[in-house]
Amino acid sequence: KTGRTHLMASMLSEGTGDMDGAVFAARLQELGASFDARTDVEGFTVTLSTLKKNLNEAFSLAAGAVRAPRMNQADFNRVK
Repeated sequence: KTGRTHLMASMLSEGTGDMDGAVFAARLQELGASFDARTDVEGFTVTLSTLKKNLNEAFSLAAGAVRAPRMNQADFNRVK
């Protein structure tokens, strides 16, 4: 359902592993990067923009968010 995929996309920005959403966002900002996850009726899109010199570290953060999102219950209750 669209609501579930939208919720999942929203949760991807809430951090990864031990890194909560605030730390995740701050680290992206330090790298000059932006991360976004969106859904629509035809698919799911994750976008990462960063400076070339920070590509490896920014990609590692984004990959962590996609492969192992934090999915903390308090974040889930706030986002839903």
